[in-house]
Amino acid sequence: MGQYDWLFYEFRQEETHCGDFMTPYQAYFRGSSSVQGAQLYLPYRAFLKPGVIDGEPHLHRDEEYLAFVGYDVRDPFETFDAEIELWLGKSPAEMEKITITAPTMVRIPPFHWHGPIAIKRLGKPLFFQPLLFSSRYYAVHQTWDEKAQKTNYPTLVEGMTPCVLEQDKKCSFCGKCRRDAAAPYVDFSEKFGSANTGAFSHLVHVFKKDPTNWGDFMPPYQAYFRGSDCLPDATLYTCYRPYMKDIFLDRNPNFHSEEEYLSFVGYDMTDPIGSFDAEIEFWIGKDLHSLERHVFTKPTIVRIPPFYWHCPLEFRNLKKPVYLQVLGTRGQYGTFVPKPDGDGRLQIEYTGAVGNKMCIYEPGKRCNVCGKCILAAKKTEQQPETPEESVQRYRDADL
Repeated sequence: MGQYDWLFYEFRQEETHCGDFMTPYQAYFRGSSSVQGAQLYLPYRAFLKPGVIDGEPHLHRDEEYLAFVGYDVRDPFETFDAEIELWLGKSPAEMEKITITAPTMVRIPPFHWHGPIAIKRLGKPLFFQPLLFSSRYYAVHQTWDEKAQKTNYPTLVEGMTPCVLEQDKKCSFCGKCRRDAAAPYVDFSEKFGSANTGAFSHLVHVFKKDPTNWGDFMPPYQAYFRGSDCLPDATLYTCYRPYMKDIFLDRNPNFHSEEEYLSFVGYDMTDPIGSFDAEIEFWIGKDLHSLERHVFTKPTIVRIPPFYWHCPLEFRNLKKPVYLQVLGTRGQYGTFVPKPDGDGRLQIEYTGAVGNKMCIYEPGKRCNVCGKCILAAKKTEQQPETPEESVQRYRDADL
């Protein structure tokens, strides 16, 4: 048993219970019930036919992001073929319809009502990923009590609300009670309206093909959500693209001042567990001098608390592409790395925030971590050849 085993969660194959509306199985990270202290809740699964995902407006007291992308992250653009209707507003009585026809990220600020979410048309499976910044899932709804002349706010809470199908069991959001509600498609325009004044356009980001220059271990372009560079006030930073072949890329340790999650799953969201076949070596620790080695061969998510050193990271024995989803919890991505000074002592250096640094090749362009300059630097710098060599460099260093 390792000192940091508690930060790792191995995904298990969970049944969706939604008939042919969704894939039969999914991989789910359920916040603190999966990893102690986790404040993030998210799924990996795909929708297979038109239907209703959420039929009524609800809100959260925490920020949420709704990602709609193609089911195969090797090309999240070409594998997207859908039309989705999403209602969003500051109250259930004032909702606006947002129509999504391309890979899109929607930021839902705290206390904003959202839903229904309806898939009007679907030509290919849809990877719909809600990411809620909370230790467990909950949803606040609204009802009107005419007898008492007041508004009620019934709330569904995972692990606390009674299951409607099984006595003495708590709701786990397994989907059994929603099997019939998931289909067919319903047009909610008459009930909630169809107006779109653009009042919430600052919460909608349509992905553009983001070129990569990392080499043939990564697709030539990706869908990347770069936090506040994409949407004002956004606190999530994440990506949609896989690693295609063996690579020892992150060769040195780093840390962040905010919490981060690294999720390793299969590339195909119709089978996120079955499409994983690789070996990952990853190092983590509170102390740079005593990093701990972890090797896993199953889909896994790692919670990285603030100021925890992590990496080196190596992808080995890839028989299928691996989707590494980096989940940063600040609107700008930036790392702290160990650097030797002139006296041979290690100092901590901040690498700068992505989006604030300028590209060294194209004047006037901001850095988007395409990889070109990083790979060029690695060719001229003396880099460790193995994770063990990297860790040993810092084990006896003076920091």
